[in-house]
Amino acid sequence: MFASDMNPARDAGRVTTVGTVLFPIQFTWPHGGRSVFLSGSFNRWTELVPMSQVEGCPNVFQAVYAVPLGCHEYKFFVDGEWRHDERQPHKTGEYGIVNTFDAIPIPAEVPLVHPRSEILNNMEVDNGLMHRVSAVTLNQAMPRISEEDVTASRHRIAVYLQGHTAYELLPESGKVVALDVALPVKQAFHILSEQGIPLAPLWDFRKGKFVGVITASDFILILRELVNNRSNLTEEELETHSIAAWKEGKAYLKGQVDGHGRPIPKELIYASPSENLKDVALKILQSGVAIVPIIHLEDGLFPQLLHLASLAGILKCICRYVKHCPASLPILQLPIYAIPLGTWVPRIGESSSRPFAMLRLTASLSSALDMLVEAHVSSIPIVDDNDSLVDVYCRSDIMALAKGRAYTHNLNEMTVHQALQLGLDSNPPYGTRSQRCQMCLRTDTLLKVMEQLANPGVRRLVIVEAGSNRVEGIISLTDIFRFLLVSFLKNKCGLSSESALTASKYVHFETPEKPNAVIAFFNRHGFTKPQLARLVMRRPMVLTTDVEKTLLPKLEFFLSKGISNPDLAQILSSNPTILSSSLENQLIPSFDLLSNVLESNKKIISALKRHPRLLNYNPNDVLLVNINILVDNGVNECHIASTVCSKPSTLTVSPIKFKSVVQEAKEMGFDPCKGMFMVAIYALGSMAKPTLKRKFEAFKKFTWSNEEISEAFRRYPSFIRLSVDNLMVTMDFLVNKMGCSPSFIAKRPRLLLMSMEKKIVPRFLFGWDLLSKGVIKNINLHALLETSEHLFIEKFVNCYKPEEASRMLKLYHEKLDLSKNLRMDGYKLQHL
Repeated sequence: MFASDMNPARDAGRVTTVGTVLFPIQFTWPHGGRSVFLSGSFNRWTELVPMSQVEGCPNVFQAVYAVPLGCHEYKFFVDGEWRHDERQPHKTGEYGIVNTFDAIPIPAEVPLVHPRSEILNNMEVDNGLMHRVSAVTLNQAMPRISEEDVTASRHRIAVYLQGHTAYELLPESGKVVALDVALPVKQAFHILSEQGIPLAPLWDFRKGKFVGVITASDFILILRELVNNRSNLTEEELETHSIAAWKEGKAYLKGQVDGHGRPIPKELIYASPSENLKDVALKILQSGVAIVPIIHLEDGLFPQLLHLASLAGILKCICRYVKHCPASLPILQLPIYAIPLGTWVPRIGESSSRPFAMLRLTASLSSALDMLVEAHVSSIPIVDDNDSLVDVYCRSDIMALAKGRAYTHNLNEMTVHQALQLGLDSNPPYGTRSQRCQMCLRTDTLLKVMEQLANPGVRRLVIVEAGSNRVEGIISLTDIFRFLLVSFLKNKCGLSSESALTASKYVHFETPEKPNAVIAFFNRHGFTKPQLARLVMRRPMVLTTDVEKTLLPKLEFFLSKGISNPDLAQILSSNPTILSSSLENQLIPSFDLLSNVLESNKKIISALKRHPRLLNYNPNDVLLVNINILVDNGVNECHIASTVCSKPSTLTVSPIKFKSVVQEAKEMGFDPCKGMFMVAIYALGSMAKPTLKRKFEAFKKFTWSNEEISEAFRRYPSFIRLSVDNLMVTMDFLVNKMGCSPSFIAKRPRLLLMSMEKKIVPRFLFGWDLLSKGVIKNINLHALLETSEHLFIEKFVNCYKPEEASRMLKLYHEKLDLSKNLRMDGYKLQHL
């Protein structure tokens, strides 16, 4: 079975282009044996990879092996006999029955480092706390800890962080380097390299304030642009190209521009020295930055840059705190494999896992930079031919290229090994390999890992297999803080990482008893997981609400009015502020007023589903006042009821503005006795007067007179609610492509509300084809655009014989597909 070219030698100084991106996979043989080996197509069946017996599980053998992208076959060599695992996917191949798996590529062929899926498999602690674990620990006994202890530990740490400020992060002495935004990029690159720092705040003398931060990631993006020739920026131009100009170019590069094509300036994320450490940590996590400048602001004085706060500095404070009370924080004694923490190597059969990428020393530096940017990771494990960890390439390592202007070399021809050697030959913080490449074991406790990460310059730990140093995962500073500050909101409430970070600012609890009761209450009333997540995201404090005293009476009231649990879940998750409103003083009076107007609970439910905030408005100060204004102006009660049911937001405008809108609608010629009057009020009340004036002025570009604009608005007021861009794109197509006269459109303003993609463009292209081929003699625009889909098919497709009708239907579907590839370019519509 083995080929003769086993283990070809590799030269660390030579760039390889094939097989450099690797994905470590956990292989498991759970059927016992004395000696177990692994082989497969990923190593061309040329070697036997020894598998290690899992401690405490004599029948389980496992190994980590890095594989390239593609479909792979493998078998196990157990006690001298080739075998396959019947529990895993298998097929009959060249070597008999073999197991199979796919290392699937992802978009742009850049692998993402992604958190492992959660493995239950009887690995739950008391009260349902679920853990993600390394596949190496499969079938291994799990430490047990109660959910109350976990929550209490997190709470104590959160309370500590809230009770201490950013002042405590300031060192007794030190320096903070800041750069002028007018400085050339190249000079900034060399300054940071010489100072041994990967980033610096930016000062704008013209504005008299700090405006941003330049980081190693900026230089990576610049070098990628130079390598890939996607920019006109040359190496020589870096001499004069300022940091400010680069930041503006970066905004264009990332598409961060406004509707006029101008770059959108990003506000500097900073903290004051009096902010508590929890808020500082959450700012770092939310913004995805490495540091937050601590800036002292005082009226009349320039801002003072005091320090650059990092998660490492905050973690060091936590470690000092827990050192004196380890017994009160039992979670810190758990091994990291028993905690949902970090990014772990996927296991065979874990379909939900995304590839975990590594590189060889022979990989090109450009491939490493591509991976850092596209995969949104800060570091890449570098392994030898045995997949053992030898180093880590981080974003900050790019600064070493400033030495000898190494960045001017062809990065496709420079290996990762050569790039790392530049760093080792430079000044700190690059230092020795032992300082750079920090490792831990899966059995290390959370406290030990935290203490390692609190050391200066350490931002992540690579989890390795004992003995072989094969990579099992990565734990970063970000992972630690996400676990300590937001895990409950993610795991229990289903919030995304970003939403959990935001919500964690507003909700604090010592034990999980009350939030668990709230979650169970909503689950019993039919809330889906997305609805619960939406409710908590919009109203985090609901988790600390008393179920019996506050929540239950309100839900019982709504249920007594005929609102079903599914409808109630939809309404409350869209507007959870209802739950904090007074039942007697707000909700019941508002509901009674709606009952008097709509005379049907079914209509009230319909109105609340359309506008859940309807119950938040004071019935006597807003709703009733606006209804009386309509009645006083002669509006029929049935039209009022219809509007409250179908467009309830119409009556939630402030009474002063509402009275003005009613008067304006009358002056524009709308009759209060007719239903169109309420449609006009809805359109006029939904926008400010300057916005309405700007839309009317836009139509004058297409030669509409004031009378034609007024006529179009009187015929169909709702069209004016579209954005100016959408109105102009549709007008441009109807006038300049289809040949409609502006006056024709003014008499049919509903055309402007039709979908360009689904109706106007495909039907026009279809009609134009028929006209150009002589199938029809002229185009009736009314029949082409103003008919339903059913009538359109009957008139233009089914009117022909079956064979011809089939061809016509195919042609129409082709036009529908073609119209999907449209984009706006200013006010023009272009095909991609």
